[in-house]
Amino acid sequence: MPRGTGTAAAPSTRVGPSPGKLSTRRSSQRSSRKRIWSARKSSSAFLEAGPRRERIDAQRASLKQSEAALRAVDAALEQMVLYAPFDGLVTQRHREPGEAVSPGAVVLTLMNPSDRWVRIYVREDRIGAVRVGTGAEIRCDTFPAKSYAGDVRFIAPEAEFTPKNVQTTEERVRLVYAVEVQIRDDPDGDLKPGMPADVRLDVGSR
Repeated sequence: MPRGTGTAAAPSTRVGPSPGKLSTRRSSQRSSRKRIWSARKSSSAFLEAGPRRERIDAQRASLKQSEAALRAVDAALEQMVLYAPFDGLVTQRHREPGEAVSPGAVVLTLMNPSDRWVRIYVREDRIGAVRVGTGAEIRCDTFPAKSYAGDVRFIAPEAEFTPKNVQTTEERVRLVYAVEVQIRDDPDGDLKPGMPADVRLDVGSR
C-alpha cells in the first residue's frame, strides 16, 4: 500500500473544566444557596418579630420629646388667652391687638352690670347711724325724674380726709368714712361708672 504523509483530524469535542474545578464550583453554589436561605429566614424572622428593641426605644424617646414640646406650646398658648372673672362689658381697652404685654399689666377694664355701686362719704358725726343693709335712694343729674333703690354694703373701718372731688351742700368736715351703696333697681343700666350721683340714706332701715 502506498504510504504518504498527512494529518489526522480528531472528532470535534467541547473541552470542560477539570473534575476538581467542577467540584469547587458546586461547593460554592451550595454555599450561596445556604446563605440565601439563611438571609430569607432572618428576614422572615425580622418581619415576624418587628423592629429591633433599640429602634423601638428610640421611637418612644422621640415620642416623649414631641409630647413635651406640644405641652410647652399649649402652655404658651394658654398664657396668651385672657379670661374674664365674670360676664361683663368692656369699658376701656388699655392695650392694642398685637402689642406686647408684661405680666400683671392691665389690658382691659370690665364692668359687671349686676354689681354696680356708688361710693359716698359720710361725716364722722353721722356715721354711727349707718349700718350695712341701710336703704338708700340714688339720683343723678342725667335722669332727674328717676330714682334708684340701693342699700349699704360696705362701711370703711377707718376715717379719712374728705376727697377733693367731693362736693356737699353742707360745710365740709375734716374726717369722713367711705361707704359703698349697692345699686339694686336699675334694669336699664342708666347709672354708669364715673357719673356723679346724690344718695340719701334711710337711717331707720336695716
